Amino acid sequence: MNKFIKIIVFTAVFFSTSAFSEENSTLLLSQEKNRISIDFLNSDNITALQFDVVLSGLNKKSISLGSCISGLPSSHTGTCQFKGGVMRVVIYSTNNETLDSGNIGTISLGNFSNEIKVNKLVMGTVDLKQIKGEVLIDVDYKKPILRDREMRK
Repeated sequence: MNKFIKIIVFTAVFFSTSAFSEENSTLLLSQEKNRISIDFLNSDNITALQFDVVLSGLNKKSISLGSCISGLPSSHTGTCQFKGGVMRVVIYSTNNETLDSGNIGTISLGNFSNEIKVNKLVMGTVDLKQIKGEVLIDVDYKKPILRDREMRK
């Protein structure tokens, strides 16, 4: 997604969520071939998040799980696990520091370049509350798709 469009989408999400009394933190995943850029709007003092990326048809050997996530803030650590075509991504702070809004990292998908789906977003706050958020997905420059209803199962 070109940076100008990403900024517009991120700004629109920020102002639309801040206009309501119940704000939601928002995860924006932009897929470009075999990687996913992770942008985050933190309106809830989120310190950790976990989500599942569905990678149908991908072989576990195609992904280097030890280096699947990069570019995280120095205050945070990320891990990936892969089972049954689903990669679980966990981003957390051992010091309970909040994530800043903006780009927080990149996920490498090995040789996978099919369209992704995301399930089961879970976010945690400084005071250990679980928060529901929203996910916007942009795949190969397509219009972002709101997927939060699917993820709250």
